[in-house]
Amino acid sequence: MDWQVWIQPGKQPLPCKMVITTTSEPSQPQYTAVLKWDLAPKFDAATFRFTPPKGAHRIEAAPLAAAK
Repeated sequence: MDWQVWIQPGKQPLPCKMVITTTSEPSQPQYTAVLKWDLAPKFDAATFRFTPPKGAHRIEAAPLAAAK
């Protein structure tokens, strides 16, 4: 595999593009992701509020055994 990470120049050098190439295949397929950064996102509390689906129920986690 070959990886490329493109970094934007300037005061905030953030990744702006990533390319992954599969070099073991004759056609060398690629996956490309173009990134856009929002460094000042705005979320309200509802964004992170979990509302379980109808019929869902809580599963209690068993305590871990003491380390030996």
